[in-house]
Amino acid sequence: MGFVFFLVYVAMSFTRPAERIVELGDWHTIEIAAGLALVGAAFQILTGNRPRFGAAQVPLVFLFAIWLALSVAASPLRSADAFDHVLSFVKSSLTMFLLCVVNLTSLRRVQALAMILTLSAIFLSIEAVQTHNHQVEVMTRTTRGDLQPADAASEWDDESGEPRPQTVNPTDEGRAMNRGLFGDPNDLALSLIAILPFAIAVRRKGAFFRNALFVWIPTVMILYGVYVTRSRGGVLALACVLGLMLRSRLGNAVSLASVGGAVFVLLAAGFVGARSMSIDQSVSERILQWAAGLQMLKSSPVWGVGYDMFLQYATRAAHSAYVQCFAELGIVGYMLWLAILVLTLDDMRLTLACPDEGAEPVRAWSRTLMISLVGFLVGGAFLSRAYDLHLFLLIATGTAIGSIARRKGCELPSRGLLVWTYLIGMLAVGSIVAYWVYMRIRNA
Repeated sequence: MGFVFFLVYVAMSFTRPAERIVELGDWHTIEIAAGLALVGAAFQILTGNRPRFGAAQVPLVFLFAIWLALSVAASPLRSADAFDHVLSFVKSSLTMFLLCVVNLTSLRRVQALAMILTLSAIFLSIEAVQTHNHQVEVMTRTTRGDLQPADAASEWDDESGEPRPQTVNPTDEGRAMNRGLFGDPNDLALSLIAILPFAIAVRRKGAFFRNALFVWIPTVMILYGVYVTRSRGGVLALACVLGLMLRSRLGNAVSLASVGGAVFVLLAAGFVGARSMSIDQSVSERILQWAAGLQMLKSSPVWGVGYDMFLQYATRAAHSAYVQCFAELGIVGYMLWLAILVLTLDDMRLTLACPDEGAEPVRAWSRTLMISLVGFLVGGAFLSRAYDLHLFLLIATGTAIGSIARRKGCELPSRGLLVWTYLIGMLAVGSIVAYWVYMRIRNA
């Protein structure tokens, strides 16, 4: 029963029913689902079904949550609201991480999670397509003159008590925008792309009709959901995911070349609409925020400016999970965040290298999780989703798959603490320097 509550919580975390049904607005449905899932997880532990918390990611995630609070405490702009944001992280991302680690104790449960994620992605895609079609209809009516452009003078008086006629921005491209958590089309695209490998992973060899119904139709629906978002970052993430899917069959060199080809094909198919991939005002503004993030790190290299405080020092969001993390949490918090990611990816790499013939199912899910997580991180280079619930769900799923692989006899040797600290430190410094060099080249 606890696992069922967990699946309900995952589904509600993505579909957000309270944001779509007004009557549920005061019911705190997600919090109730999380509470039931936590009670179910506690019951499983008390009845002897204890999960393995030996993975290094578990203490690192707790240390990361503690560092969030410390960064707020060290900030000159600390406030009760800032600590409430830390509590929100605990209630969402940390809770999701713990529930995944406790509940995903077998590959069958991982497969059930994949099905719930796929259904959630289908729901979000359908809603995105409906929003897109509505916007296209509004734009068409505006072109015919049935509606007024947003900047046109209106004959209606604001103070007359009469409603304004519906308006629309004539430069709008009809990008799909969902409600709440996925209100930004780029966020929606990234979540759909990260779920796509899970949708394809349930495919079975030789089961044509089953695959058509449960794999290929959902895949097409998810891809069309990505299409209507017109997300440029989504194109890069999707191309990366497609290239990684082909890697096992085509090899590294051909799959790398296929990424570039996939970008070209996706652009030709209209995945970004009339928006180009060149440096325009939107991209230039993102680069300015990256520069602002480097200045924040310079002003407080150890603590950062404080968790979720980027907007207190900049005019816009960071538009990069990496910049967001090192600017708000400093070099220590950034290293903790990178360590969680790198250790998870390393577990998947080692699982894929497991020679045991009986470990093929766990290798397949490791490949799926690696593709999904890498795709999310590629898209995250252009979005502020360093602390996202979906990201920590992927991390926890990778942690659980690594534990399952160890139980199945796969040896996943780990480097020593000093070696990992050195490697993560070099990665952190190298990525920050890369941003700095890019800014220098841009300003030259």
